[in-house]
Formats: sequence, structure tokens, C-alpha cells
Amino acid sequence: MRRVYFCLVCWFSIITTFFILCSNLIFLPILLAQDLSPPTVSTGDATDVTSSSATLNGTLSGRAPSVWFEYGTTSSLYDSTASASWGGPGIGTVSSSIDSLSAATTYYYRIAAYDGYPGYTTDTAYGEEKFFVTLTETSSPTVTPTPVCEVASVSVLPKRLILKRGKSHEVTVNLKGKNDCSTEGKIITATISKMGSKRVSVMPTSQVTDENDTAGFIITARNKVGNARVTFKADSQKISLTVKVR
Repeated sequence: MRRVYFCLVCWFSIITTFFILCSNLIFLPILLAQDLSPPTVSTGDATDVTSSSATLNGTLSGRAPSVWFEYGTTSSLYDSTASASWGGPGIGTVSSSIDSLSAATTYYYRIAAYDGYPGYTTDTAYGEEKFFVTLTETSSPTVTPTPVCEVASVSVLPKRLILKRGKSHEVTVNLKGKNDCSTEGKIITATISKMGSKRVSVMPTSQVTDENDTAGFIITARNKVGNARVTFKADSQKISLTVKVR
């Protein structure tokens, strides 16, 4: 019984050793075929440059679990870094967007990669230095508000109007602005006294002044004789015109 057990143990050891040797023979060529050289990197041109941001680009070949860009405002002195994602191995491009930059400023940068795998060299590979200049910041133009012209006085021509029943006449209302400012675009309203509305009508009831600070109104006499008062007002200033219907 002991002899049988001993034989089984021997056969198990032989078979285990055989499988180990076969596995090494199978996977050894694969391991030898792997590229154990450090990654190769090349710095590309910056794109999408604005007054405060930019995109840094580069190419990489090989294996590199860590890829980043170094940049700063002084050549060869990089006080900032921006990480990049690399899905290698192989050859491909990497990019990283950076922001919070100063406008109209020269920035120097380069790509860097570190392999860090067991059996590989552990040197960091650096690309050549390049630079870009951020754009000048454009400020919004200052909009100066147009000063509001306040009406100083209102005048009307003719100063007195006599109309026959059913007849019409145009009157011109003129505005004068304080400090001689232009009153173009001001609204003038026309109202008729309660009793006067039975004797005359006015069209339109409101009008906007032109570039000459004037506005025109048509007053028409109705069939009832007597006096009517038409008041023209702009801002807080107003003037009344007496119309006699006969």
C-alpha cells in the first residue's frame, strides 16, 4: 500500500513539473516579444487658444501609465501641470485643456510620460518645449447713456384760432428743452375741455416731436358755435389754445 501511495505522489510531481515547463514554453515568447523600451513622446501645437484657456497636445508611443503636460510663463521652468489620459500601448495623441491663464501672455509647455512598469526602465520621457500666446482680453465697450432732455416750455402756432363750423386747421406745437437740449421723440398730448369737446375735435390726441422739436395737430370745428380750449402737454409743461367756432 505504501508503495502504491509513493508511486502516485511521484507521478503527480512529474505531471505538475511537466505542465509548468509547458506553460513557460508557451508564454515565454509572448513575454520576450513585449517592448520593454521607455515611452517616446513629442510635444504638439497648442489649439483652441483664448485669452484665458488653451488645449495642449502631444503624441506618445509605447506604454505609459502616467502622462501629463508641464507649463509656465518662463522657458524651462514649469510651475503648473495638467494630467492627460493615455490608453496605450501603441502610438496615439493625448490632449489636456488648461484654463485660468492670463491674457496676452506667453506660455511654455511640454509633454511628459513615465512608464513605471516592473521590468521597464523607470525614466521620465519629455517632449520638446513649445509655446503659445494667449489672446488679448476684449473688454465690453462702455455705453454712455443718452441724457434725458427735460422740456422747459411749450408753444403753439397760431396762438388763437377762429374756425367756421365744419372747417379744419392745422396747428404746430413746439417744444424747447432745458439747456437747449433736443426734444426729438418727446410725446405731446392734446386734450379738449369738457364744454369745448362739443365744439371742436383734435387729431391725433398724441404726437411725437420730429427733429425740429415740433409736432402737428388738426383741429376741426363741429356744428356748435362758441369757444373751446385745447391743451397741449409734454412732460410737466403745457399750453392752451383758444378756438372760437362761429
